[in-house]
Amino acid sequence: MLGRAPDRDAEAEVAVLKDFVHRAPKIVKPRPKSVSKTMLRLPRPEGEARIAASDGRVELRLARDFSALDRARLQQAFEAFFDALDAK
Repeated sequence: MLGRAPDRDAEAEVAVLKDFVHRAPKIVKPRPKSVSKTMLRLPRPEGEARIAASDGRVELRLARDFSALDRARLQQAFEAFFDALDAK
């Protein structure tokens, strides 16, 4: 924006910079990541399942191709997972 006005005075430069600041996308600082993590190991017929849970994330590692499962069945499994977590 400054390059488009090479013959500017200080007042014009300040106006260009203010315009830039107002047009620029607002930067949202992400939440600090939780440093706490829960690790679980569960024996399964196909091997040991390793689960890592942290703020906003659950990771499951198992020697199994989950992408080969029927999408509806996978969705039902995750719905049951969330229902079990929310049960009192």
